[in-house]
Amino acid sequence: LAKTYTNQKSKYEEDVFMNGHTTVWGSYFHKGAFRWGFADDHSLMKSSYCTGATGRAANDEANEMRYGNGVAGSAALAQAREILKAMPKTDKTSSLSKARP
Repeated sequence: LAKTYTNQKSKYEEDVFMNGHTTVWGSYFHKGAFRWGFADDHSLMKSSYCTGATGRAANDEANEMRYGNGVAGSAALAQAREILKAMPKTDKTSSLSKARP
């Protein structure tokens, strides 16, 4: 007796293009953020709308500033930039650099 096998469907839909994207979710991986995204515009948000080539440039810049580029230490630099931006301008100078009376 020969066993017959049927193709078992996955519980996940495959090749679904959502919100105007031309690639599927998970087709791009950002090393600095260690997150999946869309390859067409490098968006790391699953529910985002496709922004095309101009959005890709903006997403690349934003992702590098926020998460670094995957090179050792770049994420720490990106986080330090965010901390400096959040600090009031008067607090950016160190108390050690001020002249003492």
